[in-house]
Amino acid sequence: QQKDIAYCYKGLIGRIAPIIVHFSMILILLGAIFGSLNGFKAQEIVPKTETFHIQNILNNGQLTTIPKISARVNDFWITYTKQTTVSQFYSD
Repeated sequence: QQKDIAYCYKGLIGRIAPIIVHFSMILILLGAIFGSLNGFKAQEIVPKTETFHIQNILNNGQLTTIPKISARVNDFWITYTKQTTVSQFYSD
């Protein structure tokens, strides 16, 4: 047979902890909003050792600016599990 138990902190930590938790949740929410407005998703087919630019944009946010940079993939390989499913993609 258990008695009714209340779990709480006494003193200053009990008053500040909920503020910190709620501030953290608001900060995560603001980060998600920022990412959805400024982020983008692109897909490119890149042969090894070729330089590419981001061109095939699948979706983007309302305030997105697509960077005008080029990149290069030196090497690419895939490891598989014993059931022949993809375990991990690697690029260099």
